[in-house]
Amino acid sequence: GETELNLSDVSVGDKVKVKVSLVSTKTLTEDYSAMVTLGLYSENSLDGFDFEEVTLTAENDSFEKTVEFEITDATDLKVKGFLWKGLGTRTPITAAVEAK
Repeated sequence: GETELNLSDVSVGDKVKVKVSLVSTKTLTEDYSAMVTLGLYSENSLDGFDFEEVTLTAENDSFEKTVEFEITDATDLKVKGFLWKGLGTRTPITAAVEAK
């Protein structure tokens, strides 16, 4: 089963799973590639990070990934997800998604 949680309720040593889903809202006529990143932040530090290059196609127009992070510092904890144009560019496609 799945349990939603409030990040203010976790402690050091706990593990949290973060799920990201992408769904194309347009009919794709050609492949669309992007970079998905997920980060776990406490105060001003990055405590966990994961990424994946994704290609959406007309036949496969969605992507889903679950990442597990272990809490090493629970101070002002946040999870942020970003969608980028690709590896080697710092150009975001959309605004960040954040959970606190």
